[in-house]
Amino acid sequence: MVSVAQNPTYDMPGKDEKPREINATKFGLRYAVGARQGRRPHMEDYHFEQVGLSNDPPLNEWSFFSIHDGHGGSDAARFTARHMLDELLPGLDQIALHVDRMGSEKEIESVYKSACLKMDKRLRQDNATDNSSGCTTICATTTPNSIIIANLGDSRALLSYRNGKYIATKDHKPTSPTERKRIKEAGSAVINGRVAANLALSRALGDFEFKDVPGLPPTKQPVSAEPDVYILERNPGNDEFLILASDGIFDVFENDELQQYIRKLLKSSRNLEDVVNEVLEETFLRGSLDNMTFILIVFN
Repeated sequence: MVSVAQNPTYDMPGKDEKPREINATKFGLRYAVGARQGRRPHMEDYHFEQVGLSNDPPLNEWSFFSIHDGHGGSDAARFTARHMLDELLPGLDQIALHVDRMGSEKEIESVYKSACLKMDKRLRQDNATDNSSGCTTICATTTPNSIIIANLGDSRALLSYRNGKYIATKDHKPTSPTERKRIKEAGSAVINGRVAANLALSRALGDFEFKDVPGLPPTKQPVSAEPDVYILERNPGNDEFLILASDGIFDVFENDELQQYIRKLLKSSRNLEDVVNEVLEETFLRGSLDNMTFILIVFN
């Protein structure tokens, strides 16, 4: 399989990234991405975008976007941003025809879950990060007929519809009943809203100090690397825009509030660079204490 994108990964630890817009009308979309270090001493967010996943159909009409919010250092986020699509592509090649015919959801879910678990194993085997470093993953694959989102952690995706409705991913927090149950059954505990009084996420890549309970598979460990997968049918007349963002943005915006804010900005400016910059600036002014990465994909 031949990639058609060049330099799609933006590695900018310790720096702000000026928003830039890419017009991909051939793919029925245009997008912009921007990032800020904010009030943190280091930048640990990484992101990846590729429009066109192959020179050959049907993947030549597919696109991939992802954000990886690091914690305990940036190694896991950087490594995952560079290699996540590599782990996903073989599976995408197998399900391509099924996806664009809205085939087996279980098969599609299996591809994304398997890719994340393989990515986690690769992080450990390649010594790409130490035991205390990890990252979230939020990724979206757009096809002519589907939008597939995989979520691991507390970065978030939101798909806005022109009729005013939206669909958003749910964060993986230790306080969630289902997450707390798994953590407890693995012999750990949720203390002060954190796994073992330490990690504020219940699912992530890396964080191997929370994945070493003997006899338990990766999906049953206190911190799991298994994502939730959302398979959404495209509706060209109603699909408006898709947001991917690290939690630094959603710390100060509720889902519906951010949706309405972006809709308002898009009415006053068609320049996506300006819209992304405005969101980052407003996030900072509202007092966000975290790194901020924001991808805005607008459908034609």
